[in-house]
Formats: sequence, structure tokens, C-alpha cells
Amino acid sequence: WKPSPESTVDDAVAIYCYVIWRWCSLSIALLTKSCLSITLHAVMSPFIALSCAIDAANDVSGSW
Repeated sequence: WKPSPESTVDDAVAIYCYVIWRWCSLSIALLTKSCLSITLHAVMSPFIALSCAIDAANDVSGSW
């Protein structure tokens, strides 16, 4: 028994499609993750800056 060319081609196409699909889904997952973290940083940084400013103001007023 030896595999027919058609089934080999089908297998190759199936594997190729699977690899592409896996790569795409991983890329999308990574992109989503990085977008979320960037968004989170953008949202959080004003709050962090504000809390630092408040801390600094408290330190200044406390030292008088």
C-alpha cells in the first residue's frame, strides 16, 4: 500500500491550513493581550500620577 497523491495533497493542505489557523489565533491572542495592557496602562497612568501627586502634596503639607 502506498498513499495516493490526492490524499497526500489533502493532508498537506489540511496541515498547512491548521498551521496558518494556529498562527493567526496565537497572533490575535497576543495582539489582544498587548492592546489590553496598553489600554490598561493608558487608563491607569493618570490615576497613578494623581495618587503620586496627592502623596507629594501630603508630604509637602505634612512637613510644614
